[in-house]
Amino acid sequence: MGGDSKNNILFKTLIVIILFFTYTFIFNALFTILHIDNPSLTMFISDFIFLIGIIYAYKNTLKKDIQTFKIKEKAGTIFIGFIIVLLFSFLINGVLNLIYPEKLSDSNFSILSSLNPLYVVFKVLIFSTIAEELVFHKAIGQTIDNKVAFIFISTFIYTIANIIYWDLTLVSSWLNAINYFVIYLILSVIYVKCHNNIVPVMIIKLLYNLFPLIILLS
Repeated sequence: MGGDSKNNILFKTLIVIILFFTYTFIFNALFTILHIDNPSLTMFISDFIFLIGIIYAYKNTLKKDIQTFKIKEKAGTIFIGFIIVLLFSFLINGVLNLIYPEKLSDSNFSILSSLNPLYVVFKVLIFSTIAEELVFHKAIGQTIDNKVAFIFISTFIYTIANIIYWDLTLVSSWLNAINYFVIYLILSVIYVKCHNNIVPVMIIKLLYNLFPLIILLS
């Protein structure tokens, strides 16, 4: 029975990861067939439907995490975690700019800056905070029991998801990948330290994402 349950969880996680990497292509193909040429609308609808789907898929565990989350108990962890993530981000970007003085271009940043501001807010603050955390922490975390293995595997897959569409022949692409890897590594450690409760990590990521959002919309 336990083996069957573990296999079901593994199968569910694989489906979730596959869908995460392919759902945009599916909706782009559908919108092309319907002759709808609006990138922001296409991306919003596809992201929104995936968001609703992933919340539904993990509604029970998400509800449990919300119910057991105590803001007074975790406020310190959230604050310290946010400061650590922020400091490491500044430190990494500073070091990388010293190593590679040429402009470090983040392709994700460039794409978002060309889209509808309302969609950008949704993508950065809502989708990134909820959907991505459910995929890369909750789904993968339920599959891998070893904490160290989980931390590195979830971080690696997250980094791949963020750089897979970049021009990987550029040095700047790989240097930017370091920032994604280190920041998510820290978030994964915090997730484990919080006994796999996803709420503190979501809050930290929400706060951290406010900075690029302000830059994008300014």
